[in-house]
Amino acid sequence: MDIFKNKNTGEIPYFYILIAAVCLILSTGIIAAAYFLKPVAISSVYGTNAVWNRASELKTGENLKTGIDDREGFLTVPVPEGTSLADIGVESDYREHIVRIIIPGISDSFFRENYFSGDLRNINTFRYGFEGENAVLELLSSKFYETKLELAGDKLYVALIPPHEKYDRIVIVDAAHGGDETGSVSYGVSEKDITLNVSSALEEAEEASDYHIYFTRSSDEAVSAELRNSLAEDTQADLIIRLRTDADPDTRVTHGISAYYYEDRAKAFAEALAKAVADSTISSYRETARRTGVRTTEAAGPDEVELCLGYITNKRDALTAASDKFAARAAEGMTKAIGLYFGIAEPRSGINEEESSK
Repeated sequence: MDIFKNKNTGEIPYFYILIAAVCLILSTGIIAAAYFLKPVAISSVYGTNAVWNRASELKTGENLKTGIDDREGFLTVPVPEGTSLADIGVESDYREHIVRIIIPGISDSFFRENYFSGDLRNINTFRYGFEGENAVLELLSSKFYETKLELAGDKLYVALIPPHEKYDRIVIVDAAHGGDETGSVSYGVSEKDITLNVSSALEEAEEASDYHIYFTRSSDEAVSAELRNSLAEDTQADLIIRLRTDADPDTRVTHGISAYYYEDRAKAFAEALAKAVADSTISSYRETARRTGVRTTEAAGPDEVELCLGYITNKRDALTAASDKFAARAAEGMTKAIGLYFGIAEPRSGINEEESSK
């Protein structure tokens, strides 16, 4: 430091101090810019390893540039010429209220030269990033919405809409328990595995075009009662089927498929559902009964039934219900019963018109 001192006074001249201060400010600014503007890797909690651009986040209430080609209620996303809707992927997470849109063939400089515009309706937060050669758009909302995409030339129009605007009829299938919540366990078989196996078999089956099914879980994970019920509320479901197993603490003889209902209007469907599943799985039908206690949805809400897939305390029921063959056949029975519920299938023998009416 002596080389910077005034030889006469021994003090450092002010202009050297000024230069040092300017250098410090510039270096601090460069470091901060590098931190805030560079793409930052995000954990895969949202199901992606995308690298998000920190400067890309937009929130509801912030103005977007409005163009003459924009559409009311849609976010306008620029895309390369030649992009088709078949190229674009959409992933939704109803628990986190997140929609991810994956667009292939977009370079990391594309959105610096082509700007987003339009409307952030129903979108709380929007950001973009990149995952390999794919651009990833992430839309976060206050509740679960379906995604509507429209493509015109080099513009992709994205809207979040209530599920009933996309599907006329909506069913919730709720596989009980999950994760550390095993439910009843007998003969090495757990309730959570039986319900998930049947739910997964139904999810893998070809979906009827007349209704859409949402599943509360598709893996061995714990899902809170609040999240299960919020899906029913967000989708305004027409029908809820909760999958469970029965158990008899007093005897291991009790067996058979049963169904339970909360409102009298759902009794006929509950009975038709239990009989259809018992028939398709070559199992015994036991009973249809009114469930006492408080239901999980309001009385004026959707019809809600519980389908019990046999008695887990009965060895034959437990081991049979744990098989993939049972799950596939149970899914067939459920599909037939749901079709009857919505009046889109002819009644089978053993289920008359009155039983299958809503």
